[in-house]
Amino acid sequence: MMAAILVIHVLVSVLLIAVVLLQPGRGGGFISALGGEGSQSLFGVGTITFLTRLTTTLGVIFLITTLFLTFFVARPAPVIIEEASPTTQEPG
Repeated sequence: MMAAILVIHVLVSVLLIAVVLLQPGRGGGFISALGGEGSQSLFGVGTITFLTRLTTTLGVIFLITTLFLTFFVARPAPVIIEEASPTTQEPG
């Protein structure tokens, strides 16, 4: 279970980085650095709304997986080895 959440967490992290880099910022975003005139002319105006919603969704998933991973790591491990009771040997 923890491995599956960890894989989802890493994938969401990479996707979140990519989506944030695609969004236009003060300088126009990564798309304008590639020679385009911005995301409005290349992908259309609706792309900005889609990228904003995708960023929010990925951010929420990232937060939830982070909380689950913290819960799994902070949970104490079950004790497998029981303490042996002291045995007394009779002289004999």
